[in-house]
Parts: sequence; structure tokens; C-alpha cells
Amino acid sequence: MQFKKPKFWDYKKPNIYSYLLLPFAILTQIIVGFKIKSKIQNKKIKTICVGNIYIGGTGKTSLCIKINEILNKNKIKSCFVKKLHPGQLDEQRLLQKYGKLILSSKRSEAINQAAEEGFEYDVIDDGLQDYSINYDFEFVCFNNINWVGNGLTIPAGPLRESVNNLKKYNHIFLNGNNINLRCLRH
Repeated sequence: MQFKKPKFWDYKKPNIYSYLLLPFAILTQIIVGFKIKSKIQNKKIKTICVGNIYIGGTGKTSLCIKINEILNKNKIKSCFVKKLHPGQLDEQRLLQKYGKLILSSKRSEAINQAAEEGFEYDVIDDGLQDYSINYDFEFVCFNNINWVGNGLTIPAGPLRESVNNLKKYNHIFLNGNNINLRCLRH
């Protein structure tokens, strides 16, 4: 099923619809907070997770390909890991063009398979909100057009988690060009 996000999510400030949905957004974040369990880590392989807190279109797959290219250039054996989603065949095919892709219904199983196959690093395309895994490196992607939209979490806005959570991540990556960055220079 293809999800089409509401236009008000990308407004620079919340509007009446956002405020009406805000109680549901708060409830959703509380429920997610209760789902967080202990994190697992496979010591045989390093994990690099490239994810986002903004719903879709932030350049995660492109960054994964670039990271894998850099690792391979430095003779570090790496692969891609992705959770199996039937609706993401295009992304899967794209990753397969640039390296070994390991798919599984659980990311932890794909990570274990990568370790068993002798990979030193796996580059995980999406998975930032998979709180069961303790990643070695986490990249949060944004694009310079949408940024954080109206700044609110689902369903009031386009964010999977609060912007305040950015402090818990290693790196923030901004995809795009300088055209939309004028506001940062003033």
C-alpha cells in the first residue's frame, strides 16, 4: 500500500490539523517508548545504520551506496542489510547493483548472516527506529527541501520521533544542494 502524506506535514509551522492530531502524536510516542527493549549487538561485525526521522525521501539509500563504496575502496569487506519489505523492490534492486544485499524479516537475523559470511561491516538501509539493535554508527538523514516539515511527530507531522532525539545519534547528514541553504547563512 502506497502512503501519501498530507500536505500540511511539510508546512514550516503547524496548522489547525496538526494541532488537532497532536494528542494522538503524543500518545503514539508514549506507546513507542514502552516498546523499547534491551539492545542486541553482534560483536563479529560493525554496523552502520543510515536512517531518518522524517518520513521518506531523505537520501538514505544513496548515502548507503556511498558508504559501501568508501569501505570497499579501502578494502573493507562490507554488505548492505535491509529489512524485507515487498513494497521496496526498487531500493533492493538498486542496492544489489552496488554490492551484496542481505534481506530478512528481522534486521538482527540479516546482521548475523552477514557476520557468518565474513563481512566486517554492514550498511543498514533504514532501521533507525529498530530499537532492538545497538548500532556502532548511526546516520540520520534529512533533505534540504523538507527538513523537519512542521516539526511534529506522526500523525500531526512527518517525524517518526521528536527532533529532540537527535542528540542521541552519532551523525546527522543533510542531502541536497546549496540552493535551499540560504536561510542558514543569514
